[in-house]
Amino acid sequence: MMNLYGAHHHILVHSDAIDAEAHQHSFIQVTLALESPLQIEVQEQHISTEGIVINSNTAHLCRDQVSPCYYF
Repeated sequence: MMNLYGAHHHILVHSDAIDAEAHQHSFIQVTLALESPLQIEVQEQHISTEGIVINSNTAHLCRDQVSPCYYF
C-alpha cells in the first residue's frame, strides 16, 4: 500500500514497503518509521533508526523496508 499526498512544494508518502535504489534529490527528506527501525544507507553509511532527516543533494537508499513509514 502506498498513499501519496501532494501540495505546492510539499509531498507526503505513507507506505508499508519501500525498495529504493541509491538516489538524491534537491529537497530535504524526513523519514519516520512507524513500527520497527528503518534500515537506510546515507552516503554509504548503514543506519538503523526510527527517524532521520536527510539533507538535499545527499545520496541515500532504502532496501527491503517492509514496515510502515512516512516520507516527507
